[in-house]
Amino acid sequence: MATKVDRVKDWLRQGLDSSESSLFYPHVSVHEVEAWLLADGLCLAQRLKAQNITPDPQAEIRNFENPPSRRLKELFRQHGRNDYYKLKDGVPLFKAANFETMYKLCSHFRDFYDELVAVVQSQVAN
Repeated sequence: MATKVDRVKDWLRQGLDSSESSLFYPHVSVHEVEAWLLADGLCLAQRLKAQNITPDPQAEIRNFENPPSRRLKELFRQHGRNDYYKLKDGVPLFKAANFETMYKLCSHFRDFYDELVAVVQSQVAN
């Protein structure tokens, strides 16, 4: 996966003039961001009032088997909700999410965050 992501990033940079490419930091999302909610798990347990929902350390990897938004729909239905709605449910879930847990469990989230920090640090240093 890392090789594929790097190829896409290189391709995106090649489309720019060389003087601009050093200022371009593309991030390639390899899965739905809802995987991060599943990794946290506790924000879902709180929203659905379900103590049996726990953090899923394999949430990003499972993305390729069964997309996270589909798994969230299944969880919501299992706990008496009609459906999972990205805006209605996603916004409060992300507000309640524990990003430290996501950082520990999700390598793609960790890469995304670390890349953002590196960009900020390089800009502050200049």
